[in-house]
Amino acid sequence: MIYLKYLQGKLPVFWIVIASSAGRIIHTILVYGCMQLFFPEAGFGLNNIADDIARWDFIPFTIIADIIVVLCYFTNRIETVMRQYHLTLSDEISYDLMHLQVQFLMGMISLAVLVILGIMLYQKNIDYLYYEARLDGLTGLLGRQQFFHVGQERLESYHKEDTLPEKTGYFIILDVDSFKDINDTYGHPVGDQLLKEVADDLRGSFGPDNLFERLGGDEFVALISERMSREEIERALNQMKDRLKQSEIGNAQITCSIGVIPIEEIYSLERMYRHADRLLYEAKKNGKDQFVFGYCCRDTVKQA
Repeated sequence: MIYLKYLQGKLPVFWIVIASSAGRIIHTILVYGCMQLFFPEAGFGLNNIADDIARWDFIPFTIIADIIVVLCYFTNRIETVMRQYHLTLSDEISYDLMHLQVQFLMGMISLAVLVILGIMLYQKNIDYLYYEARLDGLTGLLGRQQFFHVGQERLESYHKEDTLPEKTGYFIILDVDSFKDINDTYGHPVGDQLLKEVADDLRGSFGPDNLFERLGGDEFVALISERMSREEIERALNQMKDRLKQSEIGNAQITCSIGVIPIEEIYSLERMYRHADRLLYEAKKNGKDQFVFGYCCRDTVKQA
């Protein structure tokens, strides 16, 4: 009984103010924690909590929230309604009613949090399925539609660095030589394994920050946004070709033909693809197992 009277004194108001003041911090922890857990690609996490507390509006918002919560505490709606019917409540009953209201409020908040988490998980799953559906099922590379959509956006934001005029990005198209003969001789499972090796070789040669796509069959394209010199891109292509030759598929030596176009700001991704495809045909016509390095206006053939 003494404890109840003590709670009815100044101490409950003190704890209400403490809980209200901590409300925004708790909310921030929940929001950034969920972002870090479910959406890590967004770049938000628990380390952003300090940034939120340092905002200019944190203290004014906290003071306003404390005032509103304290006023609501002294405005007990149930007691007000019961007084209208001339019903008087003891201190213990008033405290129990207030306690029930708090429990009900916490239950509603918990239910809302569960619903929000459920929606977030559902949306996360839908986004993942949508993204996965646009990938090539065999190699895990981007599909054609997604590659050209993302690639064009990246190309539009690409600007040549004046400090490194000799370095730029590249558009690459690659075709495995005599792939049909490999399929006919060793079977489609072996051919599928070879395509996976080519995809892994592309990613390993140029890094995951660039864009790669399997056009279909044994044709691959890549948008290399990393700036490289002519010598660097040729060295990377030759190393990739050498690794493919080491693939053990019967007596067949795995080679590829490649067309390479440096990124030029005045051209779209679709136009660069058409020119690179023409260079790929040039490499095939000149005997395969080589790459043709050129521009949209002039081409040079490089025997690798």
